[in-house]
Amino acid sequence: MAGMLTGYGSGSGYGYGYGSGYGSGYGSGSGYGNGYGDGSGNGSGNGDGNGYGYGSGYGSGYGDGYGDGYGSGYELPDRIAGFVAFVQRTFAVLLIGCEVHTVAHWRNNYIEIAERNGVTITAALRRQLMAALDLAELPELAGEGS
Repeated sequence: MAGMLTGYGSGSGYGYGYGSGYGSGYGSGSGYGNGYGDGSGNGSGNGDGNGYGYGSGYGSGYGDGYGDGYGSGYELPDRIAGFVAFVQRTFAVLLIGCEVHTVAHWRNNYIEIAERNGVTITAALRRQLMAALDLAELPELAGEGS
């Protein structure tokens, strides 16, 4: 039986990362000076100095992740009793031909609806209709439009 395919899915993911770094440095300096003074408390001096420094560093990092998902599909018939069929799950409505009713209304009145449209309900047709109504009410499909 040809049908319209509908389904749902779910997925999850996980990621992890880490990093590290290292740095080092050194420095050196030197200086000199001289001075003089006399016995009266007078003195003078001068000095000079220089220095240098150096530093370096590096770092690295790593990351990894994965994800998975699953899904499932259901085939809803696109024709029932030779009439075009369509399920609108958001409002739990089933259209067959020109008849558009809620799932609850179809369950309670399908025989009268069939008679009004000249359709004889056979066991096979009843199973097909009930299967379409059951699929329209699946909890994991609730809230999705077709």
